[in-house]
Amino acid sequence: MEDNNAFVSEIKHDIEKRQKRSRQSSRHILMVRPSFFTSNEDTMKDNVFMAVNSDKINTQKQAVEEWDRLVDKIRKETSIIVHVVDTHDEDCPDSCFPNNVFSTHRTGHDAVTTFWYPMKAPSRRKERANPKLSPSIYSFYESSSLNIINEDLTEFEKQDKHLEGTGSLVLDRVNKIAYLATSQRSDTAVAEAWINKIKSDFKLVSFSAECDGKSVYHTNVLMSVGTHFAILCSSVFIHPQELDSVKKSLNSTGKKIIEISENQMKHFCGNVLELDESVEENEEKLVLVLSQDAMDSFKEEQIQVLRECGIMKFISSNIATIEKIGVGVESGCDG
Repeated sequence: MEDNNAFVSEIKHDIEKRQKRSRQSSRHILMVRPSFFTSNEDTMKDNVFMAVNSDKINTQKQAVEEWDRLVDKIRKETSIIVHVVDTHDEDCPDSCFPNNVFSTHRTGHDAVTTFWYPMKAPSRRKERANPKLSPSIYSFYESSSLNIINEDLTEFEKQDKHLEGTGSLVLDRVNKIAYLATSQRSDTAVAEAWINKIKSDFKLVSFSAECDGKSVYHTNVLMSVGTHFAILCSSVFIHPQELDSVKKSLNSTGKKIIEISENQMKHFCGNVLELDESVEENEEKLVLVLSQDAMDSFKEEQIQVLRECGIMKFISSNIATIEKIGVGVESGCDG
């Protein structure tokens, strides 16, 4: 684990400068190094995007190299604060996707709530027990005078109901809307429980989506919500009325909808992450982090719309191994 003094100092400074304004995107992210990354048989059952890993040692080496390059690029090309954790747990091949396991939320002027989620795959439940993860999360806020609240939703695993963090919940944080594509990993009952516990007047917009004959396992594969835009793969929606509801919700909150094709979705154009470099209350310096595959798969006119929606920098990096064996950029960060 890295030294957290500078990180905590930055958070304290940002809280003083940014707390008066609700923001969609963070200036701070936590990333977990893929030290024992490999294909996970538990998660392959309902993830049509994953491939079988035939060379475990080489895959781990490539994944770490890709991940290190991405972290280095974010740090060199932006002022985003990246907090790096290496849980070094060979029983947790998917630990580099921490946003499925937990998420953090400002819940009031003086509080931060950490949610722990019910995971479908037994191997992913082990990630919560890693002794390095929780201290890393709490170090974000321990010196910032904020109260840290824990909310545990993992009891739902006994009912075979799951909600895999911000993979399942695509959040419009400013307008308090949670978008959910229902699947074996994204249960509406658990999402309703999340809404009741967060106590921030969130509204749930749920829908069904399908790709190659299976439910889209995570919502953040098919859509992303930024400060001024929403990326959406409309063709995978099963029910037209649900698509209409999602589009009406996005339009009513002023989001410019950028439609992507199913092929673009498979190249992770929906799995992108907006961050905000700004510190001052009235500033806005938006950055989009995405894989090189996604960047190459966007059309030029779509990139132009993203620029018109305030994206000042595109931080793209080749993470082909991580995408092929796991998933994309957005799932590799928690902000």
